[in-house]
Amino acid sequence: MLFDGRAEAVEDELAGAASLKGQIAKQRARLLVPPAATDVAKLAKVYRNGPLGNVTVQTKGSTTRFDFGEWSSAVASRKNDDGSTSYYTIDPGVSGFEFVVGEVRGERVLVTRDMRHEYVFEETK
Repeated sequence: MLFDGRAEAVEDELAGAASLKGQIAKQRARLLVPPAATDVAKLAKVYRNGPLGNVTVQTKGSTTRFDFGEWSSAVASRKNDDGSTSYYTIDPGVSGFEFVVGEVRGERVLVTRDMRHEYVFEETK
């Protein structure tokens, strides 16, 4: 919506901002920062996706980071309604990337998605 100088436009923008803040707060309420050590212990140390490269899981103290080579971020965890666990990047500028922990052919994987694609990072040994 474009701001057109009308009083209704200001009200619409304020209502939209309040709604977005509420959605973000609801999502953040389910995040666990730092992630539970028992869940982090189940992660592989390195995951690989051929075209995209590696995700290295680093733990220092209670902080867990996903390192992508060119950038890295601390992560928070969330227990999903289906019983799976997701990790979310939380550093400013790169927050909000979700990685769902899963298993394919007996190997641990991290799965992330965009609007059209699913990217699977497989455990490396």
